[in-house]
Amino acid sequence: MATEQYLEIRKYITDSITKVYPNLQLHNNVPFYEDVPYMMEQTSTAIRHLIVGLNDFDYFEKKITSRGFECTLELTQIEEILIPLKKKYLALNSSISNSPTIWFNNFTDSKCDEVWDSFKKYDDIDLATNPDVLDALCDHYIEVIGKHFIPFWEKYSNLQYINDEIIDKVPDVYNYLGEIYGFKKLIIMRICKNKNYEQHKTHLINLKEKALEKDRERNGAYWNLFDEMVQIIESKY
Repeated sequence: MATEQYLEIRKYITDSITKVYPNLQLHNNVPFYEDVPYMMEQTSTAIRHLIVGLNDFDYFEKKITSRGFECTLELTQIEEILIPLKKKYLALNSSISNSPTIWFNNFTDSKCDEVWDSFKKYDDIDLATNPDVLDALCDHYIEVIGKHFIPFWEKYSNLQYINDEIIDKVPDVYNYLGEIYGFKKLIIMRICKNKNYEQHKTHLINLKEKALEKDRERNGAYWNLFDEMVQIIESKY
């Protein structure tokens, strides 16, 4: 349960951000992130996600401290297919069922480590008793959102860009698409009429046969999702 002081600081940070970026709003009661400063902005093609790293404890003394960030993107055309299927088949696997489409990382932005490190100077300083540091942290978030997060969101909201510049050029798309990347890749290829769609589909079917032969009970749900996903995308696109 978050403390009252923690909630006040969470509100102060998110209010500071939304004054500059009014479309990016705090959302409470997001599964697994109920008390976390979880901000979202919905566009015509995607939902932009930003988690403001904030702790209301320290190992040895009570503090409210900064702890980095998480910036991700949920692409509507991909997730409107995958989210219902993940809930249906993978509800017990939280790491997969709650994974976004694409992450802000060193592959999607070469300056990710630099951005991450720029927040370290705010670590371990009690934001409740250091208002100047709290204001500086807010200003830093505002700067980073404008310089890095918004360009990331805009760039990767374009499915055709992902198809042309990642699917067709990058050997290992896991670094971009994360969990169930092979399925996301297949959906993108189908939507974008990628000439290698059938080749990738055959590759996944071969993986499916091996996985089911090895352990049908353990792997069945994952590949049942695949079968229904293929039916959906081939009937829709």
